[in-house]
Amino acid sequence: MRKRFIAGAVCPQCNEIDKTVVYQQADDEVSECVKCGYKRFRSHLMTEAAETELASEDDASVVRWLNPKTDL
Repeated sequence: MRKRFIAGAVCPQCNEIDKTVVYQQADDEVSECVKCGYKRFRSHLMTEAAETELASEDDASVVRWLNPKTDL
């Protein structure tokens, strides 16, 4: 099991910054605070479903670039 620290992550329980590691356990991705021991499990199946949902969104937005010299 290889644990990776997540830079800038904040623990939702103790609010410490840079104390969260992520690793695989069975079919779950586990986020764990090394300071207070808080754990959050994220199922591999939930991850695939979320990625599929995001990939299938058809909402498009038009972006208009403004030229500050001419569009004021």
